[in-house]
Amino acid sequence: MCLALFVAPVWAQTTYTLDSTDTCTQNDSGQTVYYGAAGDWMMIRTNPTSQGGDGFVKFDLSSIPNGSTVTGATLYLGLNSINEPPAYVDIFYGDNDDWSLQNLGNPIGWDPAKVLGDFFLQTGGFQFISIPLDVAVHDFSADLVDDALTVAIVADDVQSNPNLYFYLFGCNDPTWCPYIELDVIEDFSLDVSPMPLQAGQTGTFTASLGDPNTNTYLAYSLVGLGSTPVPFLNVVLDIAAPKQAGGTMVSDAQGTAIWNLPIPNGAAGRMVWVQAVQDGKTTNVVAADVL
Repeated sequence: MCLALFVAPVWAQTTYTLDSTDTCTQNDSGQTVYYGAAGDWMMIRTNPTSQGGDGFVKFDLSSIPNGSTVTGATLYLGLNSINEPPAYVDIFYGDNDDWSLQNLGNPIGWDPAKVLGDFFLQTGGFQFISIPLDVAVHDFSADLVDDALTVAIVADDVQSNPNLYFYLFGCNDPTWCPYIELDVIEDFSLDVSPMPLQAGQTGTFTASLGDPNTNTYLAYSLVGLGSTPVPFLNVVLDIAAPKQAGGTMVSDAQGTAIWNLPIPNGAAGRMVWVQAVQDGKTTNVVAADVL
């Protein structure tokens, strides 16, 4: 009689604390007012003026392994000079691509069900507040692909406080810099650089948090997602018609394996789906355009 031994996977729980990397507001003309990474303040208003309106804060997530799972999020904001408290303030999810009006949109009109979090200001003056964000409303783990997260700060008391404004501090003074804490479960994951891949140049494929000192394989597909059993590794790949890319790597003591592979000139204009695999485990799939 043979007995199969199943060993439950072990995940690393880590909390990342990330300062904001950029801030801006939208004024009454629908234009973005830039303050940059070292911006000193933003004026958040219920009725936008040339001085400000809805606020946006961006965070760089590149330090978090792609494929990890975000299980909790808390936003920290430094505020001052609330002219007409009390006030309700909502936190929405903003687009990560850029600061243009087309991408940021107007969060005041968003569905209340999409609010990540909110807070209630009862007094004016300097204060530093923490706002738990609902990870069930937005999949923060998906932002790891973009290496960025943007949140929108919106004063929503338009009827009760039509002239409400307050100041949200930037990072010129580290004491008041907006920051976010993300609780992350790190699992065997794959990261691809650069994104998009460049034909005729080298692409770097990094598998992290795998088993140490273990044969590690890189698979790719030109077809797309699928379900492909690989019996000798006891896994099912999440890509269709996979082929092996590069040679077999032995992961280091931290479970990391890296492939530096030439991207063929003929791959330009195509998309490739890539996944790393060890015995009994697979990473996330990375879908990469080739330019």
